[in-house]
This record gives sequence, C-alpha cells and structure tokens, in this order.
Amino acid sequence: MDTVRARVLAAGAALTLVVVLLVDHGGLLGEDLADTALFGVLAGAVLALVPGHGLVARLAAAGAGLVAAWFGYLLRSDVLPDIPLGRAIAGGVVVVLVVGVAVVSADRLPLWAGVLGAAALVGAHERSFAAEGADALSATTESVTSVLLAGLLACFVVALAQDLVSGSRPDPRHAADDTDPSQSYDPAHSYDEAAR
Repeated sequence: MDTVRARVLAAGAALTLVVVLLVDHGGLLGEDLADTALFGVLAGAVLALVPGHGLVARLAAAGAGLVAAWFGYLLRSDVLPDIPLGRAIAGGVVVVLVVGVAVVSADRLPLWAGVLGAAALVGAHERSFAAEGADALSATTESVTSVLLAGLLACFVVALAQDLVSGSRPDPRHAADDTDPSQSYDPAHSYDEAAR
C-alpha cells in the first residue's frame, strides 16, 4: 500500500475510533460531550487533515472562530432581542470577527479554519441555545468546553496517526512551506519534478 493510501486509512481509523469512543462514553467527561462530540471531532479532523498554514496556526484560527461564535451567543442572550434581526446582527458580528482575525494576521490564521471553529460551536449549540433561554450562558460554556475537548482530541489523534504511518517520508501534498500561505501544492509542477 502506498503512503498516501496508508495515511488516509490511518486517519480514517483514528477518526472512527475517536467518534465511537466519545459518542458512546463522552458522558463520563461531561453530560454535554456525548451530544456535541461529533461536531468537535469532525472539525478537529478537518484541522488535522487540511495541509498548509501549520497545525498551530490552524488551531489558533479555529479557536478564534469558536470564541467569536461564543461572543455571538453572549450578544444574543444578554444584549440583542430574540428576533430575526437580533440573530442576524449576532451572526454578522461573528463573521466580522472571524474575517478580522484572518485580515489582521494576513491569513496566517486562515479564514477557513476560523469559519470552521465558529461552525463547530454553532452546530453543537444552536438547538440547545434556543431551548435554554435564561440559562443560555452556562449551556454555551458547556458546549464550548465539549467542542474544544472533542476537537483537540480528534486533531491530535488524526495528525499522530498520519505521522506514524508516513514516518519521515514527506507527503508531496504537504511539500509547500507551511508557514507561507502564498505557496501551495501544484500537481503539475510536482509531476514535472518527478519526471526529471
């Protein structure tokens, strides 16, 4: 089996294991974890799987997006009325914050990862936020904790599984300098280099 297939298989096996364990036994770490684990796990896996920008930058951007979404929920629970316009304003503020982080960092904290972090929290929490009403702040805190824990665990396990399989041989898809977002993998260039 070639390295690319082995990496995909290792990442998939690790991801499956994390999903099964957290969904089935996540309640041991917190009652909300089992319900929100899938959002965090899948977001964490994407952060580990998408090349470029370096893992720390991807995690930081996702964390910023998650904090922006958390702030949006605080606005909705404490400041804005619970009407479509209030929800729209909160959503707009979240997007502005996520885009602002990417712009200020010159996309070193990638926009896509910030959007992913915000989406993970919204996906995990929106339904319970609508149902909680006055207890929204404590419920939001539990959702943030659950999504963070599941996402970090999945990111670590998937990245580790891929690294263990690939060993010291670099994957050509990851050959671009992770610190420079302007460089990207060009399959045609890679093929030309291999043919020489």
